[in-house]
Amino acid sequence: MKLVHPNKYLPKKELYSGLWEEENLKNVVKDKLLLIAKQFWESLEVLDVDIEDITITGSIANYNWTDFSDIDLHIIVDFSKIPFEKDLVGDFFRSKTGMWNRKHDIFMSGHQVELYIQDSNEP
Repeated sequence: MKLVHPNKYLPKKELYSGLWEEENLKNVVKDKLLLIAKQFWESLEVLDVDIEDITITGSIANYNWTDFSDIDLHIIVDFSKIPFEKDLVGDFFRSKTGMWNRKHDIFMSGHQVELYIQDSNEP
């Protein structure tokens, strides 16, 4: 078993250069992530609900990234615009993102892309 030096887990001085140019997401990365989010959202066929925002969260989006970081791609939508109980909507989205993530082994710059749908009313 290969040991990893603890310094690899200390905060870095720069964002991960495979995705970022200084503090801006590279255009090619942004375009690809937006395409992934759009294709996923369209596959759900959720009518009359628009994406409010798309964000990247987690260690790959800050100075704590490591070689093991994934790209947490959050699609922000207003669950209250979907005419079902909020818990049911959340369960549906968790199920769909889980299936998508298992079926689509998407990597960018050596890091796996993981989709998540987040309620815009969630803190």
